[in-house]
Amino acid sequence: MHWTFGYWISLGISALLVILWLILRTTGGYAPGWRIRCTACGQTRDAGRLGLIRVKARSTEKRIRGWCSHCKDLRLLAVERPSKAQARGTQSKTGQNA
Repeated sequence: MHWTFGYWISLGISALLVILWLILRTTGGYAPGWRIRCTACGQTRDAGRLGLIRVKARSTEKRIRGWCSHCKDLRLLAVERPSKAQARGTQSKTGQNA
């Protein structure tokens, strides 16, 4: 009797993890389309790669305090969703491989 309860719990957790994985795969990550920009030096990074979660966010910009790897200091960071034209321009300028 006790092993069946554990079996159903582990099956439910596995199913939940598969569903979350599918959601992340189809939406493009935890922060699809969002960038983090240092307000001091202007360096940008992908927000999802840095662990930020911005799925279904309604705002267009948010400011947070965080560490800038380029300035090597705590800075005010802007979390932004760039427009499509702006994103194409920054990709050619910064390389986006950083």
